[in-house]
Amino acid sequence: GARDAGDSPANTYRLDLLSALDSPLVHETAGTGQLVPLAAATYVQADVGTNKTVGFSWDGTGDIVLVFDMPLACVSLVDRQRVVLKGVHGVDATALGVEPGLCVTTVETNTPRQVADLLTDEIAAVHPLVANDPHVRFYAGAPLVSRDGFTLGTLCVLDVQPRRLDDSQMRTLELLGDLVMRQLEQHRLTTERANETAALERFGALFQGMTERSPVGIVRLDPSGSVIYANPRATELTGLVAGSPVADALAVIDVEDRDRTSAAWTREIATGLRTLVHVHAPSGDRIAVLVQADREVGPDGEVVGYISTLTDASDHEEVLDQVRQTQRLESLGVLAGWIAHDFNNILGAVMGNTGLALANLDDPVRAAEYLDRVDTASQRAAALCEQLLAYSGGGQFTVAPIALNDLIFETRNLLDVSLSKKAEVTLDLASSWAIEADPTQIRQILMNVVTNASEALQGRPGHIRIATGQGYVGAGDLDGMMLGR
Repeated sequence: GARDAGDSPANTYRLDLLSALDSPLVHETAGTGQLVPLAAATYVQADVGTNKTVGFSWDGTGDIVLVFDMPLACVSLVDRQRVVLKGVHGVDATALGVEPGLCVTTVETNTPRQVADLLTDEIAAVHPLVANDPHVRFYAGAPLVSRDGFTLGTLCVLDVQPRRLDDSQMRTLELLGDLVMRQLEQHRLTTERANETAALERFGALFQGMTERSPVGIVRLDPSGSVIYANPRATELTGLVAGSPVADALAVIDVEDRDRTSAAWTREIATGLRTLVHVHAPSGDRIAVLVQADREVGPDGEVVGYISTLTDASDHEEVLDQVRQTQRLESLGVLAGWIAHDFNNILGAVMGNTGLALANLDDPVRAAEYLDRVDTASQRAAALCEQLLAYSGGGQFTVAPIALNDLIFETRNLLDVSLSKKAEVTLDLASSWAIEADPTQIRQILMNVVTNASEALQGRPGHIRIATGQGYVGAGDLDGMMLGR
C-alpha cells in the first residue's frame, strides 16, 4: 500500500504498464522481485507493439499551468521500465525512462515534493528534461495514490526558471493530484464495465445462436408454466412459441400420457424430471419425445422458472436402451469401488481363516470350521464376479426369496476376521421372513455398511448393532431421498 515518507525507496510499489494486455497488473517490491497482486483492476492499457499507451487521458493540465503560472505540467504514470506522460502541456514527450530525480523520486518517497533549482541536485541535474530541452530548472509533484493504497504516478508542474511554491500552493497541487486519481479510477471502472458488458453481449449472441440452431428443442417456462422461450426445434416438435399459456403446453401431450406426465412433473421436478411422452406435432404426427426438465432457482432459493429440453425419440426403444446403457456404465464405476472394497474384505477373511486353519491342524474339527469359512468367502467372491457381469451386461441378477436373517448370520462369519478386534458386533434380529432380492447385493450392502462402521471407530473400542424389522414406508418418508428407477 501507500508508504510513509520515511520508508525506504526499495519498498515502493510500481505499476507495470507493459504487462497490462498480457496478464493482470501487479506491483513489484523493488529489489526483492516479490510480486504483490494489485487489488484494483487495470488502470492503463499499453499497446506494446507500437509503444503507445491507450486508455486514460487527462486534459486538465492546461488549467493547472494557469493556476500555478507555470509553462509545463503533466500527469505521469510510473512502471518498472518507463514513465508514461498523460495530459502533457508544454513538454514534447509521451514517455521517459525511469531516471530518478523527478517523478520517479516522488513515487519512491510517496510524498509531495519540490526542488527549487534542479541544477543544485546532482541526481536531478542529469535528468533528460533538465540536461536537455526544455532544460527544466524547477519541479513540484504530488503522488497519485489509488484507493487501495498503491502509488501509481504523479501530477507535476515544471518551470524553466528556479522558483518555490508556498505551503498553500503545494496543498493545492496535492488536492489536484487526488482529483486526477479519482478520475483515473473512474476511467478504470468505466472501462471494466464496458468490457464486461461487451463480453456478456458476445456470450449472449453466441448462446442464442447455439440454441436457435440446436437439434434439441429448448423451452423455458415461467413459474406458472407459460412459455417464455421456445427455440425453432421445440416449435417444430410441439408448436409452442413464446407466450403460449400452460394450457397449450399440456394440450400438445397425448391424452394417454397427460396424467402420467403431470404426476411425474409434480413428483420429480425438484430433483430433475426425465420422462418419455408422446406429443402431437404441428405436422399432425404423433411423436415420442424424451423430456428433461429442471427448475431455475433465484438467488434466494425461490423458483423463478423451468428449463426443459425435448429430444425426438421416435425410435424410443433405441433411445431408452442408450439411456439404460449410460446409466449402467455410470453405476458400473460406482460398483467397481464397492467391489474393490468387498474383495479386500473377502481376501482378509480368506487369509485370516486359512491362517487359523493352519494353526489348528491338530484339531480337525476346528480346522474344518475355518476352512468352511474360506469356502463361504470364495463363494462370495464368485457372487461378486456374477454381479459385475450382470452390471456390464454379461450376466443376470438372481432375484429370489431369501431368508434375510440367515444371510446376516452367514455374512457375520465373513466379517469376524476383517472387522476391528475392538468392535463388538451384536445382532437384534426379528422373526425370520423371506424377502425378494438378489442375495449378492444384500451381502454387499451389509458388508460395506458394517465395515464402514468398524473403520469409523478408528481403532477405538465400540459397539456395532445389526437389527432387522418390518415397517411401513410412506411417501413422506421418501422426501429428500434419491429414488431408483
